[in-house]
Amino acid sequence: MLLNYKNFIKINEANVKNVLKRTDLNIGDDVMTIGMCDELNLDYKIGKIIHMREYGRFLVEFEDSFNSLLHSGHENIGKEGQCYYVNFENILSNDKEKFKDILDTLGKEKLELIAKLNEEYKVLDVVVGVGFAKSSYDNNNIKIDGEIGIVYNINGSGSLIYDNKNRNNKIYYVGFLDKFNTKLGTNEYGLPLNGAGLKLDKLCMKHITPEQLEKVKDKVDIEFKKIKELTEPFKEGDVVTGIKNYHEMKVSDQIGIVVLSQDNENVNNRIKPACNNVRFVNSNKIGFMDPYIRVEFSKTYLRLSTPEEIEKNKDKINETKQEIYEYNYPYKIGDYIVSKDKNDTSFDNKIGKIINIEGQKPNDRFRVSFISFFSPKLRRSGENENCYTISRTNITFCKDPKIEEMIKRLKNKEVFSYLSTLTLLDILNKSMIDIKVLFFNQSYFDVTDNNSNISFLPINKYSRLEPGEDPYKSRYRQQMGIGKFIRLINPELSEKDVEKYNNTYKANYDLIVKGISENFKLVSGEDIRYWYCEDQYVTGGGVLNSSCMKGKNKGNEMQMFVDNPDVIQMLILINDDKKLLGRALVWRLTEPSGQTYMDYIYTRFDKDKNLFLSYGRSRNWLMSEDKYNGNKRKTMVCTLNTDKKYKMGVSALDHFDSFDLDSSGKRLTGEISI
Repeated sequence: MLLNYKNFIKINEANVKNVLKRTDLNIGDDVMTIGMCDELNLDYKIGKIIHMREYGRFLVEFEDSFNSLLHSGHENIGKEGQCYYVNFENILSNDKEKFKDILDTLGKEKLELIAKLNEEYKVLDVVVGVGFAKSSYDNNNIKIDGEIGIVYNINGSGSLIYDNKNRNNKIYYVGFLDKFNTKLGTNEYGLPLNGAGLKLDKLCMKHITPEQLEKVKDKVDIEFKKIKELTEPFKEGDVVTGIKNYHEMKVSDQIGIVVLSQDNENVNNRIKPACNNVRFVNSNKIGFMDPYIRVEFSKTYLRLSTPEEIEKNKDKINETKQEIYEYNYPYKIGDYIVSKDKNDTSFDNKIGKIINIEGQKPNDRFRVSFISFFSPKLRRSGENENCYTISRTNITFCKDPKIEEMIKRLKNKEVFSYLSTLTLLDILNKSMIDIKVLFFNQSYFDVTDNNSNISFLPINKYSRLEPGEDPYKSRYRQQMGIGKFIRLINPELSEKDVEKYNNTYKANYDLIVKGISENFKLVSGEDIRYWYCEDQYVTGGGVLNSSCMKGKNKGNEMQMFVDNPDVIQMLILINDDKKLLGRALVWRLTEPSGQTYMDYIYTRFDKDKNLFLSYGRSRNWLMSEDKYNGNKRKTMVCTLNTDKKYKMGVSALDHFDSFDLDSSGKRLTGEISI
């Protein structure tokens, strides 16, 4: 810690003050500077003004190059390494005859201290301690005079600066060659390895002389060799052993393999041991490739494994090396991959094509267009369907040599990928039924009006569809039982499992489809005005009770809804006491023609919003809050059927969530992502 700097005399004690005006200064004036300018200490430095502006800084060419921050000015008009742009406040005097008096007033000792503030040190400089420093343990003085060390960090552990005017008095972490005191320690990276480190400022050290360095050359060379070993990462594929535990992670004596080595450049003026992303081969699979535990182990925690350790663990090592090979596979856009996800089993063993790569390994992420629609998380991305962004840890390269042939057959409609409505996917996901098959002879699966069957379109009927005909509404659709459907999408299941999932499917069908139908109502006309009023609400919170349209005084603004029952309806969810749990406006659109749009959903309980979404999905409605919409914007138009002209805030709401009422008062427009 610092000791000397507190006793350094403050600049204003020299009894000299800046009494100049800007108009007193001219190009060619000799000046003496003072104080801090940016990160440079300019105390009592002498130079000449070589450029100036009416406002702003002065370019001063100093008598010597006392700091590496000095330069040659714009367009190199001054001497290289001797110029600096100085604030007016930093110019103490332009009276050359006073310069000597000022310096005499300060005295030789103070000038030497000022000069030390402009001494420059860098990482790996060899230095000699001066006087005493304070221990980080107990704040007591430690004599460091004459002790030789190496600079490991600069400003590495916070600031110990006492005077903001002299903030360039940086903090240096010095590792001494010998541990001469038990109160010495290590920095945050465990350096120096002999535990003989201490924080110093410039006033507590000086550069070593060539004569002093020659005497300790062997010791210095040994330390430099240690530093070199610590800062050079292991190679990818190296087998390593843990030296000590990493916080709560027990890696001591564990065998691992380097997944990714990272060159650790000593940026920001500090030495850091090289970091290595390691996959340990023990049963817990601790290490970088675990998507839930990402650890970069520095070389202070690792060593190369011995031949005996490698031989003892060779089977696990070979298994892990194969995993690492798959992890480090050099993916490129256009490659087919197989997804895997511990948290979401619907993504297990699904094939897709990489359409975009963001970031660099190990933090790269892959935008994948999957060949089938197996999850409501999948979205359109540009011209690509069924897209999702996934991390490197959750993909592996496609090993099936026939995949290209199957993709070609898929494009030619010789086989189908799995495609279904979101309602059916909701039921499958809630029933935890995974889709394991990649290609089918039928697709476009959907629920029916009972819980025992699903409907589908056979591939041999697909070619009979009229151009633009909706496959989900085709007259060629057929039905199959739930048990047969479950075997079709997941042939790995046993008969007992099929029976279990059959019952689970039916229960969730009744909840999502039948249950919704019994609790929901589509209302119109005066019923919209009735259900908008807060008197009908379930009491409490939620976005429903926070709506600004719930007040009784808003009744007149519902007139547009009341007059247009064929165009505007409202979907309501009520409880057994006939109180409102949620509502959403439903618009019949003229553009896109024949489409229905469900607007923003207001519910008392957040969980009920999913019921609204499932209701809309089962009817193929457009919905503002379906987060699985695509990223293309499409215009929506709702045309009112009456001859009335409505005015917002009078006969129509003062604002709508998705639409704007145009100047005709008869036409509403909005946008949606599809």
